[in-house]
Amino acid sequence: MNCSFPRKSCWLCLAILALVVATSSANAQIEIDVEATATPLSPAWFVVNSMGPPQPASAQLSATVDDPPTLQADSPCTLSAPEWEWGVAPVDVSYSTDNQTWTEPPNDSYSAWIVQNGATATLYVIYYIGGYWQFPCSIGVAYNDYMGGCQDTWFGTTQAISDGTSVSLTILRCPDGGTSYQTIGGTNADALPGQYINLEAYVLPTNLTATYQWTIPAKTFKNYTANNSTATPGQTHNEPIET
Repeated sequence: MNCSFPRKSCWLCLAILALVVATSSANAQIEIDVEATATPLSPAWFVVNSMGPPQPASAQLSATVDDPPTLQADSPCTLSAPEWEWGVAPVDVSYSTDNQTWTEPPNDSYSAWIVQNGATATLYVIYYIGGYWQFPCSIGVAYNDYMGGCQDTWFGTTQAISDGTSVSLTILRCPDGGTSYQTIGGTNADALPGQYINLEAYVLPTNLTATYQWTIPAKTFKNYTANNSTATPGQTHNEPIET
């Protein structure tokens, strides 16, 4: 800056210079340190294609600022309360069937969302397949002193990872004489009287040690009223079967 005022007016030049320095120091972006923690997700297990949606698993999230910003006692500015923002990005979620090899999870294999309450939050996840999971949760915080003519901002970001395990059981069905096991449903749900049905249990994660016990809760049969061309079902009877 070239100050060419007369000597007796140099006080004006200095005043302008001070104003320029003060203005250049305003609107500062100041980074601060943030720490975050996440508990493991609650365990989840479910039977695929069973009645009702799977129940969500949950984890607790929390964050703190190591050295919160403060203002001088004689500052004309007013410091705002911290503004917190939690998030979970699908591109950052990791999945494994054996806790060894990690990849992106299959499409439509989970739903995740966060309910936040300032510096604390709760992560909710609904699984649609079994496996091991890692959910990186991001947290950002910002303070500002825009009130009182100031324009400074303090901000910080970090991440906390919540681990989860879901166990899924899928019952596969192959009519006797068939060539492949398929999920039960549609045309693969019917059976003729006396027909043998082969069943298979498919469990994820794949590295679990499990004990299997198959049971049949009841047998169902119906009374039929028949004529020469049709048979109309009547009352349904259920009887328990000992296994």
